[in-house]
Amino acid sequence: MLLTESPFDIMLCLLGPLQVPLAAESVDVVVFCLALMGSNLLDFLVEASRVLKLGGILMIAEVASRFEDVRSFVNILGSLGFKIISK
Repeated sequence: MLLTESPFDIMLCLLGPLQVPLAAESVDVVVFCLALMGSNLLDFLVEASRVLKLGGILMIAEVASRFEDVRSFVNILGSLGFKIISK
C-alpha cells in the first residue's frame, strides 16, 4: 500500500488488501478515478462507505463501458446509502 499525506489533509491510498488505515467516519470526500476495475468493486464501495463521515461525498470518475449494467451499479450505490447527485 502506498500512503501519501499532504499539508491539505489529502491522503492517497493505493489498496492491496482492503481496509485503509483510516478510522470509520473520518473523511469528508472519497474519490475513485479509474479505480473500480477489479472484481472486488463492492469491497471498495463498502470501504468508502465505512470511512466517509455522515454527509460525506463519494466521487467516481469511470468510463461507462467498464460496467456491464450502469443501472445495476447505481442501484448498488443506493443500497450502500449513497445518493446520486449527477452522472
